[in-house]
Amino acid sequence: MRILFAFTPGLAGDHGLTSAVAESLTGMKFNLDTDGKPADFTTARAFGKLPQGSKFGPSDFLLVPVAIPEGYDELLATFVDGTPAVVRKGNLYVSALAVLPVEVLREIAREAGVFLYSEDNLAVVACHDFAAFHSPNAEKECTFQAPPGKALRQIWPTASGAMPVPEVRWHNTAPETRIFELVTKP
Repeated sequence: MRILFAFTPGLAGDHGLTSAVAESLTGMKFNLDTDGKPADFTTARAFGKLPQGSKFGPSDFLLVPVAIPEGYDELLATFVDGTPAVVRKGNLYVSALAVLPVEVLREIAREAGVFLYSEDNLAVVACHDFAAFHSPNAEKECTFQAPPGKALRQIWPTASGAMPVPEVRWHNTAPETRIFELVTKP
């Protein structure tokens, strides 16, 4: 199990500004910065295809107040000035902002044991019996795979005589949507 706190939990409330709730929930100490920081982050390491040093976040947005974490196990991203912005302690993640790159979210999901249908930034919707994707408006090689023990049988767009396959690979050139029935692997 993994828990991701987008923003610092319990930072503001009827009790005013305090990091006591966050410290109790996470086991980390937080120092309040009431001057704020621009929401401009830099990754502290690589996440899949996202290299170390990648920038993300709306830099024109000022985060006020900001709870700066201490006592974490891993630094994932910093503010421009090097101050910790996204950290991990055990199975808990704390981010100063809810805007995280998909590669970071994908890694958290993978570490939690979540099956990932694709590594190609597709919009994916899935349930027990069906899975679908919508691809981006980008030219690239893409793969969509079935969960272990299952195969994909395309049902939309309709493909007469579609046989179940373990994965679908294609050269994406424009947005595309496909829907599959998940069947027991033959």
